[in-house]
Amino acid sequence: MKLDARNPRWTWYSVCFLLVFCAVRGFWVTRGLRSPGIMDTFRDAGLVQGIVDGNWFGDPTIGGAWRYYPPLIHAFFAAVAAVTGIEPLRLLTMSAPLLNLVVPAGFFLMTRRLIGAVAGVIGTALLVFYNDLVLPPWITAAYHPWSSVPLLALGGFFFSVWLIHARIRSERWRDAILIGSAIGLTFLAHTVPALILAAILPVAVLTGREINARTLGWIAIVALTALVWSLPLLLPLVVSYGLHILNPGPGALVDPLFAHWPPSRGMVLTILPGLLALPAIAMFRVEGTISRVAGAILTVWVIVPIVFLTRHYACGAASQAAVCTVFVLAVHHWFIYLQAALTCLAGLAAWLCMIHVGRIAPRRERWAGAGLFVGVVCGIAAFLPRPFDDSMRQRALDLGIRW
Repeated sequence: MKLDARNPRWTWYSVCFLLVFCAVRGFWVTRGLRSPGIMDTFRDAGLVQGIVDGNWFGDPTIGGAWRYYPPLIHAFFAAVAAVTGIEPLRLLTMSAPLLNLVVPAGFFLMTRRLIGAVAGVIGTALLVFYNDLVLPPWITAAYHPWSSVPLLALGGFFFSVWLIHARIRSERWRDAILIGSAIGLTFLAHTVPALILAAILPVAVLTGREINARTLGWIAIVALTALVWSLPLLLPLVVSYGLHILNPGPGALVDPLFAHWPPSRGMVLTILPGLLALPAIAMFRVEGTISRVAGAILTVWVIVPIVFLTRHYACGAASQAAVCTVFVLAVHHWFIYLQAALTCLAGLAAWLCMIHVGRIAPRRERWAGAGLFVGVVCGIAAFLPRPFDDSMRQRALDLGIRW
């Protein structure tokens, strides 16, 4: 079943409503705060201050060490802080409710291309209303009003997927350079989304185009462009450390969500939904609901986090096997990107269910309208009480008094 290819105007109005709703609630939750609710923001403020002070490539927390964290977002905030004179910690805290809107906005633009406008609206509503109901914001693919560099990188990932899908069939070299720049800049924002994009790109290209020398050259131009953009971060690490991990602490960080669960339960709760999503993607593709390229993008997007989550549970904390020590990154980042992919698929599944109900039920327009109304009302009701926001606001108030 092929979904309607049109993009109704009301879908834009709906997404604008979601963005306004997020902004109003975000500024309300963070009103009057001088300190952040997420402790990583203190790290980010230090990295921003280091750039402001002229320490562009050094790690401000470890004397003589090179900066290990991707610098793009910190450099952006450093530029704003230098122009405005606002100290970094306050700048990060006060700008988060507005800047974090890049996540729902990017998610809708991406899903609008991958699965259609109406399914994209439903998926965006799920992202906004439901994704962080029971999980803390730093391990959730959702909008929240707290300063978070990984969250901004997630928004950049969505825009990059949109760009890949939009330009993947182009044979122009400038489009290859454009996509390579998007992947490279994403790497300078955060490593995890860049690795997923690097896996998505060749599979999507080879799915949507003929395999020939020009196609392979086009992929090579993308890879070379991405590599050039990544050099400001990679080159010092290659020259000084040979890409070896001297300080495993940041990558070894494990959120209590993953640390307290036994491996069997953790694998079921974090990996099984992704495994179940793969046959769903195949079914959508067979029925013609999504395009071949969209199916390839979603499949790779799901598989890559599953691989790294599986490695986390299979290796354990003490393993020194080679496969367990490559690309060691905090495991919750992979969980976030798997959530985002599943949210996209959930939006499509919900829209297909509404279509089927509308076909078999009398007065289908009334049923569809009633279902949409009930979904929105329930979503708003679920969105308002966020116990994690309350506790984090109290933490920020306590830190503000303390500092």
